[in-house]
This record gives sequence, C-alpha cells and structure tokens, in this order.
Amino acid sequence: MAELRRGRATKVLGIIPARGGSKGVPRKNLVQIAGEPLLAYAIRAGQESQRLTSLCVSTEDGEIGALAGSMGCSVVWRPQELAEDSVPIVLAMEHALRVEEKDHGAFDLIVLLQPTSPIRTGGDIDKATQIMLEEPNADSLISVICVDDAHPGRMYHLKRGTWLEPLEPQAEQESRQDLPKIYYRNGAIYACRADLLRGSGRLIGKRRLAFVMKAEWSINIDEAYEVAQADELVRRWKEAGCPSAS
Repeated sequence: MAELRRGRATKVLGIIPARGGSKGVPRKNLVQIAGEPLLAYAIRAGQESQRLTSLCVSTEDGEIGALAGSMGCSVVWRPQELAEDSVPIVLAMEHALRVEEKDHGAFDLIVLLQPTSPIRTGGDIDKATQIMLEEPNADSLISVICVDDAHPGRMYHLKRGTWLEPLEPQAEQESRQDLPKIYYRNGAIYACRADLLRGSGRLIGKRRLAFVMKAEWSINIDEAYEVAQADELVRRWKEAGCPSAS
C-alpha cells in the first residue's frame, strides 16, 4: 500500500460479521441470493479490495465458518455470548480485532462489511478507504444513499392514533425539487479508525464522513420479503457486469 502512517504502511482490517442465527430471516447469512449464499458476496468484495490488508469472517457457526474457509477467508470464532440477538455488533468487532491483532499486529483502519448488503465491489471498498486515508481528522465513515420520496419532509408522526403531525413542518409544503438533499445509510460499508473501536467501543464517531453510493444498487436484507427483492436486484446487477455501486 502506498499510504504511509508513522513511517509504515497503513494496515486495514476488513471484518464480516456473520452469526448463524437471525430472527427476521432464518439462517440469513446462508440464504441463496441469485444462486449464491448471501455471505459469499461480502467475502468476494473484500477479497477483490486492494486496500484491505486482512479480511476475516466473525462467526460462531460451523457451516458459516466452513463456507468462509472454502473461499479462502480467515475465520474468527466468536464465543456464543457474542452471537446472541441482543449483543451489539461492535462487541463482536472488538473481539475480532483483538484476535487478528494477536496474529498480525496493530491495525490502523477497520472496515465493516455486512453480508446483508450484498451489492458492493472491491473498488467501492477501496474508494471508501481512500476517503478515510485522505482525511486525517475523520474518525469514521458511513456509506449512504440519497433519499427521494422517503424524505423526512414527507413523513409524519401519528398523534392519538389517527392525527398526522409532520416530522419537519417547515418542509411539509415544499416541492420535491426544493427539498434539501437527505442521505440514509445503506449498510454496505462502514469504516473507522482502529483507535476509535479500541478506545471507546464505537464504530461511528463524531467526525464521520459520507461515502455516497447509488440508490439503485442498494438493499439491506432485514425481513423475509426483502430476500426476493435482493435476489432480483442482484441478478440484474450481475447481468450488468457487477458495476461499481458508488
């Protein structure tokens, strides 16, 4: 890697969290999307990246670990207590960082690749990493998409069951063209300084950068109905030659 920090090459760790359990979609990380397990897309993108120094899958599940191993990806076996639904993902990331640093020494940047957002390329990961490297004052980065019809100016609270209260009263009457651009995180790429994760147990800091991606290639699978949507979108993405999603 060309970038230097304190006289040495910058070390970037990619972490793919992949539990065996899931409430919304059973065995979600292994569900077939466009002919491949969901997890495979995150692994392949990480392996295509030229910026990641190391890449690992964090899991407690034997089948998931076997898939990662068959693809040549390192596996960090997390304890069961870090694989429960209620456990924040940053705890699993801290564990993976400690394990990887025992073998590879200290890392400078951490990149989180969630399997539930299957459309991203190694080039997208590299672009996001470069943004972090070029802004030393930033402590974290979030991939986002620009919202359109889901703009907060068109959203409401429900008061007493049926009365609508605008979320942004000053924007309620504005035309779409006049509304300020609003961005929503799409789950594809998160990055942070390793010191942030080590020091505060946080993935998102106060000095966060945006990595803007294309809305047409963004999906994040949380519920069962989104599996079919992701399957169709990924098929179209593959037919288009797996272009950059940013």
